[in-house]
Amino acid sequence: MATRGMKALAVGLGATVVLGGGLAVAAAAGADPSGLLDRHPRIERLTDLKGAGDHFLHTETTYLGAGDAPMTVKAISGSVTKVSATSITVTASDGVSDTFSLDAATKITLVDPTATPKRKTGAIADVQAGHSVVVSARGPAGADAPATRILVRP
Repeated sequence: MATRGMKALAVGLGATVVLGGGLAVAAAAGADPSGLLDRHPRIERLTDLKGAGDHFLHTETTYLGAGDAPMTVKAISGSVTKVSATSITVTASDGVSDTFSLDAATKITLVDPTATPKRKTGAIADVQAGHSVVVSARGPAGADAPATRILVRP
């Protein structure tokens, strides 16, 4: 049985593989029963790194959540290739594609660096094929979890 310290190390290593500084972990938006992910930056931080989000492609990290239950965090950065009221497909610049289902809990944030405020809440109707996005999902390992957050970038 892993200790809480070991869980934090595993999550930190998963984040380091992507870009360091917690970017993979940032993909998990919302509350986490173990509390580990709530102490890391949110996915919106990708847009604050002066282009670092352009280098982030995709990741999948598995960690031990509450009760040592395996949880998976997935994220992909790329262009929307297909979008509907129930799903979104994103293709990264290396050709990897992933499809996520959408539900009422999926949060959509629109980023516009020229507007005030720079971020505002959006809806799936605001997302179109060709948009640059970062999509994340979190759920039990081995399950296809719906998208938890979609960040629409200019």
